[in-house]
This record gives sequence, structure tokens and C-alpha cells, in this order.
Amino acid sequence: MSHGAIADRIKAYKTNSLSSATGITYSESQYFAPTPKSKVLPISPSTYIVDLRNSESDLHGIDRASSFSSGVATEEILMPEKSPTLRYLKTCCPAINSLQNILLFIFLFQTFICIGAMVLLFWASGERVMEDIARMRSNNLGLAVMEYLGTAPRILNHLNENFIFVNRRLYGRPLFDDEYQLLQTLVSSKHSFSSCSSISYGNSKGQFMAYENTTTSVILKLIGNNTAGVFFHNEYYEPKTLVTTSSFNVTTRPWYTAGLKSKGSVSWTPIFTAVSGILSLAACTTVTVPNNKSIVEVIGVHFDLNYLNYKIGQLDISDMYTKSIYIIVVERNGNIIINTSPNIVINNLSNNTARVNLANCVEPYSQIAYYLNSRGILSLNSSKPYDTTQTRGIEVFNGKRLSYLTLSDGYGLDWVLLSISEEYSYANTVFYSSPAILSCSIVLIILSTLVMVFVTQVITRSIWKVSKDLYNISRLEIDEVKTSKLLNGMYELKLLQNTTTSVKNGFQSFIKFIPKEIVRDILRSGIQVKLGMTSCNTSIIFTDVVDFTTFSESSSTRILLKVITEYFNSVSSAVEENGGVIDKFIGDGVMAIFSHTLDILPDHAEKACRAALLMTHNIDMLKELCIQERLPHIQIRVGVNTGTALIGNIGSKERFNFTAIGDTVNTSSRLEALNKRYGTRILIGSRTFDIVSSKFLCYFVDCVKLKGKLKITDVHTLQCELSAASNERKYVSQVLTDIKELLRSRKFREMKEKCENLASFVANNLEDGMIELNLIKELKSRAESLIDVENDGEVDFSLTVNEK
Repeated sequence: MSHGAIADRIKAYKTNSLSSATGITYSESQYFAPTPKSKVLPISPSTYIVDLRNSESDLHGIDRASSFSSGVATEEILMPEKSPTLRYLKTCCPAINSLQNILLFIFLFQTFICIGAMVLLFWASGERVMEDIARMRSNNLGLAVMEYLGTAPRILNHLNENFIFVNRRLYGRPLFDDEYQLLQTLVSSKHSFSSCSSISYGNSKGQFMAYENTTTSVILKLIGNNTAGVFFHNEYYEPKTLVTTSSFNVTTRPWYTAGLKSKGSVSWTPIFTAVSGILSLAACTTVTVPNNKSIVEVIGVHFDLNYLNYKIGQLDISDMYTKSIYIIVVERNGNIIINTSPNIVINNLSNNTARVNLANCVEPYSQIAYYLNSRGILSLNSSKPYDTTQTRGIEVFNGKRLSYLTLSDGYGLDWVLLSISEEYSYANTVFYSSPAILSCSIVLIILSTLVMVFVTQVITRSIWKVSKDLYNISRLEIDEVKTSKLLNGMYELKLLQNTTTSVKNGFQSFIKFIPKEIVRDILRSGIQVKLGMTSCNTSIIFTDVVDFTTFSESSSTRILLKVITEYFNSVSSAVEENGGVIDKFIGDGVMAIFSHTLDILPDHAEKACRAALLMTHNIDMLKELCIQERLPHIQIRVGVNTGTALIGNIGSKERFNFTAIGDTVNTSSRLEALNKRYGTRILIGSRTFDIVSSKFLCYFVDCVKLKGKLKITDVHTLQCELSAASNERKYVSQVLTDIKELLRSRKFREMKEKCENLASFVANNLEDGMIELNLIKELKSRAESLIDVENDGEVDFSLTVNEK
């Protein structure tokens, strides 16, 4: 039969009445009364210090020397049971600073950073794009203006080259002397360069001719008395019809006076009103061909600013980013030349024909004028010079993007081109223009984050599994440690799991040699153990098998091992159920400690007595089972003692043993051996009796001097819990206590009489009173022997024993 089968059979017998070795019938209720289990939290170990100052402390309390550790003994705190949701959340998120939470935070933070960076990139690149667009727009507008006006030097040079041929036929006379040739030169140049609106000729004699290529091909000619005529011409450029005349003096015209100042170079006129009434600008120079030195000839190329304003307005300069854009070209003094904004309303303008200044317009245009004036780009006050180094710039002004560009050709043209735009945000533009791309970008970022979070959770949950296994091992909850196939997918995690399994197997073997509570406390504290002991109030149990030598000689090794293993199981389970610790197995004996520095039990004496009763009860059930299985059966003897002992680590530097030493331990061992003399099963010391006498039925046995001790010890045998005892046995216990007092008072004759009366009572009232009769017989014999020597002086009433 296997060990497990025997253990199962023992459990089945716990509810049945069994026979003891003496043939007395009893049940479990004879020994035990229901007693609630009390638990205390273990105390973390630290360096043990020997301290015997409180060896006489209260046996019911805890020795002050036992408070050496970092904790204090406290009653178990009953916590409310957590809901399944909280338990699940605790499993998923064991701690705020767990690795899975840190990685989750990192990836979520990375996602927010990516999205934020994308938004910031949109904004930053959008601002840059907006600036680049504004800069390119200004450049394109500047090129458009300069393309329109930049042909002036080439036209003037072309005219001078043509006049060379005309001058050869005139032999130094004014060009006007050959009107037809002059007109043909003007017409050919005008048709070669269509950007200009007209070409004019004038000399110091007041002679004037101009050609303007319109839909009706107009010729302007001075016809005398300072009168200019406007003619249509035929296909041969011959004047045909005079349309109008007006007072005209060529030498006072702006283009003529500007040409006189050019000194053979090119010079731009201020903006003026042409004969036709339009706002014009002209590039002028003097004729460079040889002629009459007394005559000055000037040619001018005219540009229609109304046409330029129309041309700029027709340019397609809008884009998807721009809500609205207005182009304004001004002179350095702020006078407007070109304007595409319909919202400029002139303030404080008394003369409707006067030039419009940007500073006199409504806001924000007037604000822009004063702002540019403060920057030195404009000079609204003619006395204040403007800054020629600032040629271009882009700024945000009152929520609008303002870009400025100076237009200069080196011949006196000096304008400022302003571009005022109101724009959509770049992010809105991207979203509305490419919502699919933007949405895909965000979705990809979120999906990648979710994938990384999933992978991270798998890895961290695997690491958490290993960490939890190690935590369970540290608490010696080894049964909770399970292997997982998921961890085999990664080399490092597989290595961790294999290592954890090896540690688990090692601890499972290790705790079979050392008390589990000690190993658990060492693991929990994390403190390296050291040699040393401390004084602690405790209870010690020693057990031994009756006639083990004879039993071992008469039994085979297989049967011996089977029975002795079940004996150790019975004793160990009784000790552990009552909060004790198996200190060691000594051959066929067992030493157990109740209340030590790692697990202080306030009621350790009661628990030790209850464990002693339980282990004898288990042995009785084992006996019945062995009889049924035709196996040898055994009986045990138990000694229990309470007192102060040194508990801690003892041994060498290389190997420790957690144990208890001292007089209390020795007395317990002596009491176990003393059972053989009195035929009892459980003997307890006097200090144990003082504590448990109110809860357990105990019979007085004798007053003895144990080997190696001078002090008398009152020895009692433990029977059962007091609540389970009959009134007759309680009476027997009381009479035996009276007999003890008579013995100590040396009233030996009265003691003998008490024993005879008690024996008669037991014989008449207790059917199973064999134990009581044996004890009474022994005490009566002791009284008789003391009566014989009471006349020899003071008699030592104690019995000196030599059993170890």
C-alpha cells in the first residue's frame, strides 16, 4: 500500500471511535473542543542578538527581546473582498510603474508626439510655404511690372539707331524737318515694342510729334501757335482728319524736361497726366546723333499706367491657400500708382483729381502706410529719407500677410510693390485639398501605435508572468507557478521561464529540509541571515516512538519506511495545523517549536497542547489502520514544555541551522522520556500547566528533579480539552491536585489516604479509568515510600530521575 493510500485511510478514520493501546475506548471529542484558529502575520528576520534580560517575562505575553525584528506581531487584518473587475484590473495593471504601463505610456506619448510633430510640421512648413508663395508672388508681380516698363531703354536705343539714318539725309538739321521720315521712325519703333503706349519727339524749337498706337491709330502733331492736333492716319501714315486741338507747349511737358536732365542717358519722369488725360509715365533721353548744336532734341517713351493697372489686375495670382489678395504699387512718398483693391476709400480728400496717398486710405491700408514709414521703406514726410537697403520683406500685419518689394531699374524708377493677402491655414488647406492623404497618415500612425501596443502588451505580459512567478516563489506560493507555451516563442523569455522553473524545483526541495516559514521570511525580508540568537518565550514539543529499536529490528526496510513516514506525516500535520514549526527530525523523534522570532504566537502553550493531543489521536488512527492492513503499529510519547529559549541561527560560518536551545528545550526532551516511567503518553511541564490548566484537563503525575536540574518540576499528564471532559474526570483532576499539595506539604499519610479514596472512586465511577488507576497507584506507592523515611529528618519529597 502506498503512503498516500495510508494517509487517505487515516483521514477516513477521523470520524470513528478507535481503541487506544491500553484498550480504552475514546473518540476525537474526548480530546478536542472546537477552538477558532488565530493567525498572526510573520515578522521579517534580522540579525539575532542574545538577550536574556526578560527571561522571567509573562508566559502569556511576548518577550521584549523577541521584538528584535523590523516588524511587530499584529493580528490578521480582514480586508473586504475585491470585486472581479478590480481583481481583473489588478491583474492587467499590477502597478502604475509596471513595465507594460511604462511602455504603453511611451508608445502613446510617441503617438501624440508624432501627431503633434505632424501638426507642427504642417504649421511650420505651411508658414514657410506661405512665405515662399508670397515671395514668389511678389517676384512675379515685380517681373510683370518691370517687364512692362523695362523695355524703355531698349526702345530709346532703337530710336537713336534709326535716327542715325534719318540724320544723314538732313545733314545736321532737326529731325522734324523730315516729318514723314520722323513719323515713320516713331511708328516702326512703336510697332516693334508694343508695351509702350506712345512715343514722342520734341525739340527746343517747340516742334513736337508723337505716335500712339490705338484702335484708331492716332498721330499727335504740333500744328502751330502752340496747338497740338490729333489726327487719324491712313495706311501710309499720312494725317487725314484733324479731330481736336489743344493748347500745347512741348518744352513744358514732363517728359521733355526729364529728357533734358538725362544728359544722353535714360531718365524717368514723375507720374503725370498725358494729353489724352490718362495717368502716364515716360522714359526720356536726348537724341545722340550729330545735329545743330543750337537745337536740343528729346525723345520719350510713354507708358499708360491705367493699362498697367488693368494688366496687373488680370494676372492670376490667387491659389488654394489664399482667401483674398490685393496688389498696391506706391511711390516712396506713399502715392498710389496701381491698386487692385476695391475697398480703398479715400479719407480727407478735398480734390477728387489729386493723387491718392496710401496714408489717407481706410484701415488697414493707412496703418500699413505708417508701419512701412516707421520701417523706413516709405517716406511719407519728404524730409525723412527712406532706407534703400530694404529691398524686400514678408511680415504678418493684423492677421494679413504683407509682402513688399522695391522696383528699381537704376534710371530713377523707385517704386514699392505691396501684396496684401488673407490666407487659409495650411492645415485646413491640406485637409480640404488632400483629406485622403491626411486621413491615411493619421490612420497609419494610430494603427502602427496599436500594433506596437499589442506587441508590447504581449511581451510585457510575458515578462509580468515571469515576474509574478518569481514573486510567488519569493512568497513560497510555488503551486501558483505554471509554465506557459507563449514564453517559448522568445529566447530570453524562454530562458527566464526555464530558470524560474529550476528555482521553483529547487525551493520545493529546499523547504522539505528547512521550515517553510523560515524560508518564506528570509525571502520576504531580502536580508542576508547571520549567526546569532535571541531570547523568545516559546513552547517546545518532543516526540518519540515507543520501542522503536525493537520495531525496526522486527520489520523489513520497506514496512519500516512506510510506517515511519506515516508517523512523521501525522506528527507534522498536527504541528502545522496549530501554527508550529518542525525544527528537526531526530532519528525516530521530532522537535517542534511553537512561537518563534519569525512567527510569534500569543497562545503558543495552548496550541502546543492541542497539537500534542492531535498527534496522539492521529497515531491512534494509524494504529487501527495498520491492524487492518496487518502492519506493525506504533505508539508515541510526547513532552511539552513552555518557557524562555534562545531561538535563531546556530552553526558554523558556512552552514546554519535555525533551532532553539536552552533549559526549556532540555526539559521538554526530559519530559518526553519520563513518559516511559509513568506509562503516560503526554507529559507537560509546570509552566505549561500554569497556562493551560483552565482550558485542558490535566492530571498531576509527580514532583520530580529531572536529570541535570536541582529545581523541582511538577509533572502533569495532558488528557483532553476541559470542555470535552466528564465531571468524574474533572473531579479526579481536582483530587490529584489536592494530592500534589499534600505531597509538597509533606503530609504523606493524608496523601496515601487520599489516593486510596480516589482509587475507590475511579473503580466505581469510571469504566475506562485504567490511566487514572495507574497514576493513583504510583502516587500511593510514592506516599508509602516517603512515610517510611519521614522520621529521618526533613524528607526530599521529589523524585530524582536520570532519564534523558
